[in-house]
Amino acid sequence: SFNYDGCSEEERKFLDTVEPLLMGGEIYKKFSSHTNHKQANFDPLNVENVPAENCGYGIRNFKLSKSLHRIEVRQTVKPGVESSIVIEHIFKVIIPKTTLDIIKFQNLHDQDHPSYGKLSVQEREEKS
Repeated sequence: SFNYDGCSEEERKFLDTVEPLLMGGEIYKKFSSHTNHKQANFDPLNVENVPAENCGYGIRNFKLSKSLHRIEVRQTVKPGVESSIVIEHIFKVIIPKTTLDIIKFQNLHDQDHPSYGKLSVQEREEKS
């Protein structure tokens, strides 16, 4: 949480926006674009049977540096920065269609999400 003393409303909004980026978050990182014949293809809908770790992914912490110029990638069990991504080199974020479909489904079925009201009464009753 930031000290907002002397901050304008615009600065407060900016700080609130970047706070989650400064705190960081865990994301699965793919170790290689080459698929090993021993590794299964990752299916986010079948995580219970085939976890991401069995498909060439590992958990990393991605965190915006305090300089706001790069994203630091850290292993969760080792100290130090494993690698970094310069913000200026990011052209766009590509989210796979399967991931987008899962997010959309979760949002439509989460009672606390604003999209929840878009479900029909029957769909909401089936969810309950």
